[in-house]
Amino acid sequence: MDDQRKLARAIVDGGDHHEIVARLTSLLRASESENLTAMWHPLGFINISLVWDSTWPGGDRPRIHVWHPELSRPQFPQHVCHSHGWHLRSNVLHGRFVNETYEVSSDPRGDHALFEVSYGDGVSRARSVDEAVSVELVRADELAAGASYEIGSSTFHWTRQVNDDLIVTAMNGSGLGDDAPPPRNARKKPCEPEYSYIRSSCSRADKKRLYGDIVDCLEI
Repeated sequence: MDDQRKLARAIVDGGDHHEIVARLTSLLRASESENLTAMWHPLGFINISLVWDSTWPGGDRPRIHVWHPELSRPQFPQHVCHSHGWHLRSNVLHGRFVNETYEVSSDPRGDHALFEVSYGDGVSRARSVDEAVSVELVRADELAAGASYEIGSSTFHWTRQVNDDLIVTAMNGSGLGDDAPPPRNARKKPCEPEYSYIRSSCSRADKKRLYGDIVDCLEI
């Protein structure tokens, strides 16, 4: 647990790139890594949860996110963009991608529909709020290893991969609480009133390969 807690603390405290890489590599090499929870996210990446200390301010949730060229499993249909309902701060440890920022505005003539997302029993559900919206791409930032970025709780964004490289980020979610805005996404019309997506655990074999690939790419 010590390696995991040190990595989590470095992410929450905004540690630099080299410190986080070193601590993640150490954790994934240790036997402790077998007890990490790695889940398939509906958007395709793999979410590795780290020990969470409820005494940390802001309801922090440190995570490792991995887009793997062969192991990732996106579920369909996917939305155009989404907001988290909590503040995201992330460090790019490996790979390259584009963080797209969108303006989503209420518009009776809009060609997109707005959804709110809820979670429970290993399922995420997106339900229409019966509101038409317009969606506009307002910014696209290409990010690579060593970069860091933040996304506000109500900001709509999308992570776009630019190649088949392995992408690894260390992120912290904060500002979770009863007064946090709900997570939302926007979908191109026509669409169904509700969509459900499964959140399942990675197998032991997949975790072993995933962790090995992360270590290999971070040590290059």
